[in-house]
Amino acid sequence: MIGDRQCNRKVTRSGNSRWQCDWCNQEIKECDYRYLLQAQVHDNTGLTWVTAFQESGEEILGCPAKDLYFLKYEEEEDVKLAEIIRGSLFAEYLFRLKIQEELYGDEQRVKITVVKAEKVNYSAESIHMLDLIAKNVDYTGCFTYMTKRSGKAKGTAITNRIMEIQDRIIPISALNPYQHRWAIKARVTAKGDIRRYPNAHGDGKVFSFDLLDSDGGEIRATCFNAVLDRFYEIIEVGKVYFISKGSLKPAQKNFNHLKNEWEIILQATSAVDLCPDEDGSIPSQQFSFRPISEIEIAENNSIIDTIGIVTAVNPSVSIMRKNGMETQRRILNLKDQSGRSVELTLWGDFCNREGQNLQEMVDSGFSPVLAVKAGKVNDFSGKSIGTISATQLFINLDSSEAQSLRIWFDQGGKNTTSQSISRDIIPGGPKNEIRKTVSQIKDEGLGRLDKPDWITVKAIISSIKTDTFCYTACPLMIGDRQCNRKVTRSGNSRWQCDWCNQEIKECDYRYLLQAQVQDNTGLTWVTVFQESGEEILGCPAKDLYFLKYEEEDDVKFAEIIRGSLFAEYLFKLKIKEELYGDEQRVKITVVKAEKVNYSAECKRMLDLIAKVHYR
Repeated sequence: MIGDRQCNRKVTRSGNSRWQCDWCNQEIKECDYRYLLQAQVHDNTGLTWVTAFQESGEEILGCPAKDLYFLKYEEEEDVKLAEIIRGSLFAEYLFRLKIQEELYGDEQRVKITVVKAEKVNYSAESIHMLDLIAKNVDYTGCFTYMTKRSGKAKGTAITNRIMEIQDRIIPISALNPYQHRWAIKARVTAKGDIRRYPNAHGDGKVFSFDLLDSDGGEIRATCFNAVLDRFYEIIEVGKVYFISKGSLKPAQKNFNHLKNEWEIILQATSAVDLCPDEDGSIPSQQFSFRPISEIEIAENNSIIDTIGIVTAVNPSVSIMRKNGMETQRRILNLKDQSGRSVELTLWGDFCNREGQNLQEMVDSGFSPVLAVKAGKVNDFSGKSIGTISATQLFINLDSSEAQSLRIWFDQGGKNTTSQSISRDIIPGGPKNEIRKTVSQIKDEGLGRLDKPDWITVKAIISSIKTDTFCYTACPLMIGDRQCNRKVTRSGNSRWQCDWCNQEIKECDYRYLLQAQVQDNTGLTWVTVFQESGEEILGCPAKDLYFLKYEEEDDVKFAEIIRGSLFAEYLFKLKIKEELYGDEQRVKITVVKAEKVNYSAECKRMLDLIAKVHYR
């Protein structure tokens, strides 16, 4: 101490493990640790560097400088240090600044020092802004998004907790795992069903819901077990909530289609409070509609939003899944102004809920507008869309896109011809199939454009590779589809799926054949998957696997393979250039294999001869 004040000047290590203060000219046993931070601050007008000393440093970083020093240099906990630093970023403060020009060497520089740092009190700030407005002051402001988002409480109708949460509201787009005292205000746009799963501690349960804020940010929140019991009944689609005290984890993109790299995991300490007043600034739903013509070039399994006029609805039919469970399927057709139409496949509850409603409308002579949010693109036999657990269907949506479609359809669009991008034109129906020979695949450079080529070839199978003819597949369901990815043996005689991150007792066996096909013009290798493999070999992949590897009956195995050769098929092929390592190769996949119906082939050839003769 110098008088009634602490010296606080810098000390250095002396030779005897003590500290030397040159100003006091004394050695001391223990020293203090004081902040001297260089921080960049910014508002909506710009940014600058400031110097923050002890008290302001503790307010910003939330711990004494000594703790941070020992964390970095004694414990060498760089990860925890980085978390503390990142946790201090993007919070909003009122900074009391001292600004003075000082001489550095021969140069005059402006030095900005933080005298005091206080987290913004948004109640006080709102009153301050109202006072300025009342005084007719032209307030342009330097407050960030939080002030605009605060939505102050009215009277005593809002609890103190909600008022405290409001002071910490940030946009969904600003969330990251290094923040701790965050809160968001968002509308629930979708709510999933409760799903159950086995784990090492018994059966677990989980559900998720999607959130949208007024800035258009979206994120998924997930609850497990006891937390699910707390919040499942509280959450309602369309309502606005304040949510805080959750943890942020990387989004599981195989289950989460939202455009956010994070998702919220709600915990026992999390808070979910219903907003007492409706907030019209938060839309009820957010769409990124793509015209049907763009679905034609969309990637397989991608998740999209689209909107169209329903022109046909097929009856609902029962389908048996490979896991033995029965489900419903209903197919309908959509068309839009892009000149294209597409099949939409409804699964499960969609069939009897929205599907039945749509069928009644179409049967009565009315073609409704249908908006599809989070439909899944399928490229089997052309492009189509299917529903998944996250899909939402909106009939006659109140939007500008729906109104535009309605006007177009009623003023003549219903009489225009649309080209289907689904199986009725891309190789599935004999009326529109594109016949080619094997040699034309190479001669015409098929598959080398941005979109795959779909053709039909009449050929025989001349050879099948038998070293790897099938693979062990995951039977678990992801949404409404089976995983089907490869599984491997784990150490306890069970099967491990790395994609689902689960162990299973029994796996599926699925064909993955490499077959050589040829006609009178040439030959080529094709890849054959499950359904086509069963059509060609006449038995399930599991039977053939056990015959070869369990019973080791090579004679019978060879008989089955030879029995499939030299029969003539109509192969529906998908041809697309793909990247293997650093090399571009054309991949030919058998979409469907049908034994030739010679009566139909004779009729087709006679029709072709008749057309040539007519010319």
